[in-house]
Amino acid sequence: MIDMPSGFDWYDGAKKGGRRPDPPRRPRRSQRWRHIGGRRVRVMKKLDQSKVEYIVAEKRKGTKNHTIADAMGITVRYVQMLWARFKGTPKDKIVFPAPMGRPRRGPPARSGQSAVLSARRTLKSGASRIWDHLKRSGMVVPKGVIHAVLREFGDAVEHKRKQGRRKWVRYERKYSNSMWHTDYKQLDDGRWLISYEDDASRFITGWGAFAEATAEHAIEVLDRAISKYGKPRSILTDRGSQFYATESEKKSKGVSEFERHLENLGIRHILARVAHPQTNGKLERVHGEIQRKLPLFHDVAGPPGSACPINPPVIEPDPLARFMTWYGMPLRPAAHVAGHGHRGDPRNGV
Repeated sequence: MIDMPSGFDWYDGAKKGGRRPDPPRRPRRSQRWRHIGGRRVRVMKKLDQSKVEYIVAEKRKGTKNHTIADAMGITVRYVQMLWARFKGTPKDKIVFPAPMGRPRRGPPARSGQSAVLSARRTLKSGASRIWDHLKRSGMVVPKGVIHAVLREFGDAVEHKRKQGRRKWVRYERKYSNSMWHTDYKQLDDGRWLISYEDDASRFITGWGAFAEATAEHAIEVLDRAISKYGKPRSILTDRGSQFYATESEKKSKGVSEFERHLENLGIRHILARVAHPQTNGKLERVHGEIQRKLPLFHDVAGPPGSACPINPPVIEPDPLARFMTWYGMPLRPAAHVAGHGHRGDPRNGV
């Protein structure tokens, strides 16, 4: 029987009462040059462009892998990987470390550029809708490339405010008819536009243009939209006098005609924060599209793209009506909200 030193266990050789001490670490080499195998070799720690070029040059001289690994403070396997990667690369072509991220895309082909500009003239839309149109035609052009082409030809501009992420919280209902947005906007011709937008599908369920912004007109458009697409569970508005009866020091809080109508219909009224239009930002975005693109509809006999087979020709006498018809065409996702919403059937209130 072998006599074991005191303090050691027979089975695992570990010291009783503690783990085996770690082997001593190799001393950190601080000198720049060392003599290995009778040769003066440069010692480096962290690899960079010049060090990788040195490793490749030493390999071409026939230096052994373990000699280079000891000199550079790296493993033999890493030396082999670097040599396999750069052995056929000239010294002036070696790039280390490799650039991060995906390579930058070059300019689109002439055919892709022509398709983007043609779709822009036909649809008068931005990059997202042009991308969807080209995809249906069997051509895949990235949205970023489409936007770059539009910028090059002056059909799009950069928005610095869109570069970074907003601080406010984003929200979106899961099903159609869970919530509608509504608000008034005054057009350039003096009329007031009232519109209702479904939060989940972004579909305009009802709209109307009137000489005055009143609660009666808001109720009239709401009733038409409900008769066509069903009743929403809730409606989000700002605190305008057409939708909400405010209170002050001279009078107590009352109930507006619009609020009373929602209560009779069993629809929950959600109020936006004071002086915070971002709460109703989805509808504000629609109003911005109307402001920018409505002039394009003054000189056409029908909606842009009416000759395209995906857009049925519809002729409206009012430019605003032509715009709203174009805005709700089937090219947009879930345009047919009634019974065919992409997230639920609004007639069921889900």
